[in-house]
Amino acid sequence: MHDLVEQRSAAPPATHRVLVLAGGAPTPRLLDLAQSSVPRGARLELFTLSADVASAQEGTGALLDSPADVPLPSVRAVLRALHETRAAALVLGYPDHARARSDFTDIVERAHAAASIDLIVCVDRHERPWNRVLVPYLYGPLDDGALRMARRLARSGDAAVTVLHVVEPATDDEGDHHLRASIDGCALKIVTSDDPIAAAAAETRAGYDLIVLGGRERPTPGRYFTMRQQRLLLTTDATLVIVHAGRPPAG
Repeated sequence: MHDLVEQRSAAPPATHRVLVLAGGAPTPRLLDLAQSSVPRGARLELFTLSADVASAQEGTGALLDSPADVPLPSVRAVLRALHETRAAALVLGYPDHARARSDFTDIVERAHAAASIDLIVCVDRHERPWNRVLVPYLYGPLDDGALRMARRLARSGDAAVTVLHVVEPATDDEGDHHLRASIDGCALKIVTSDDPIAAAAAETRAGYDLIVLGGRERPTPGRYFTMRQQRLLLTTDATLVIVHAGRPPAG
């Protein structure tokens, strides 16, 4: 049985609807990412969908005590929830157990094909706070969602956020001026290299807690991680958050 649980935050007008998907319970990490997806000045309207929720009346505390190693909701249930909630973002975690990964990939592919939403995936690898955040940035729309999240994390004041931009040798700095104007509270680090993946992997060794990356516009059928994401997963123990950008909200 799938139950849709709504939790409303006390905040200003203009709503940003977020659906958090979990096998058992939406972890505090996923709830933090839902909050970080909200544009400046908007009110969070939060929905959770779980495959193992006993009662909508039991509230968030009971949800957080639910077992984590249970199946994800079905693709049909997720698509129905996205339609019913009119969510602008879907937040979900990458499964720890291999048997759920096929369902996870199917949900990501179908949700992105069915709706123009921000899809935010968390590969949670440790319990330490996200004090240092790295955002490897490449020009283009695929990294716009990651940059939006970087700005919101920086505005929260809880983390030091560094946007890493790797440029090829002899590249002009016209794009850098645009990037500097758009990072809004993040530090910008520019390095020169003809191998952006290797340069990003080298920077991750500097002790970051969280890495925020752009995702594919449409995931490749049957595969989730890109080469860049796989390389970073092998290089660091940092948590990865992968943002597949949908519609371009403000903030």
